[in-house]
Amino acid sequence: MATRRDFLSWSAFAFGAFAPPFRFANAEAHSNHASTRVPDPASFQAGDLIWPRKPDEWIPYDSDYYEEGQDAAKQWQQARDEFIDSIKRKGQLATPQERAAVNNVSDLTYEQFTKLYLQAQNKDDFYKRGSSSAFSVGHVAIITETKRDPIVVEALWGKVNKVHTVQYSKWIEGRANELVWQGRLRGFNSDQRTSFAKEALGHEGTPYDFWNFDLNDPSGFYCSKLVWLSVFRSLHVALDGNNEPRRSIWFSPKQLMNSTEVVLINDPVNYTFGH
Repeated sequence: MATRRDFLSWSAFAFGAFAPPFRFANAEAHSNHASTRVPDPASFQAGDLIWPRKPDEWIPYDSDYYEEGQDAAKQWQQARDEFIDSIKRKGQLATPQERAAVNNVSDLTYEQFTKLYLQAQNKDDFYKRGSSSAFSVGHVAIITETKRDPIVVEALWGKVNKVHTVQYSKWIEGRANELVWQGRLRGFNSDQRTSFAKEALGHEGTPYDFWNFDLNDPSGFYCSKLVWLSVFRSLHVALDGNNEPRRSIWFSPKQLMNSTEVVLINDPVNYTFGH
């Protein structure tokens, strides 16, 4: 049975508030730096975060793995149903968090998922834009090395389907016309941010698992979970202010961007709707 905290957390999630509210500020107002469409790689430091987005288009997590939105919806619904079945098969062995997760996603459609999780829209925006809006799927990656061609580590689904590394030049090459936000952990020195990046790099090769709701379980990752776990283990900070890693809903890229533990270095437009 879902706890009251689970219910409140889900309610805040669904309306873009992301409880507890005192941990977050307006992400688009974090930085006073002049911003460009994509960040200058010369500005990267180990541990920096990068969020790509293509305006008004559905984007998969994998820059090399583009599918039609309808096919993606079917795949998501199939994965959701498989997750629900796997928890139900556990019977009495299912944890309270697993049962709460089933309750949260059982009636969740793919469109609701993309709007509520990936874009982190609030209720008014959801109704204002309506059901015809193009999907904009959130993603976040980590800079691990800052040599001539920086190295990116990220958890990707699709053909990659694991935590992997890629040169930034190749990463950005597959993202023509996309906007890229750059963020940095607030209040930590370069050695501490490097330790976070090394923690993330240590999970290279781990399978992609979007349905693993335990943020401190290293057996499977989605993109923003990799960031949360790596910061939690290396710097002992919960990026959303909640030290309980066993969740009943996802920790999103937009939620990460909204964290007061992150300052934006490159902030080209409003992340949710800007062009």
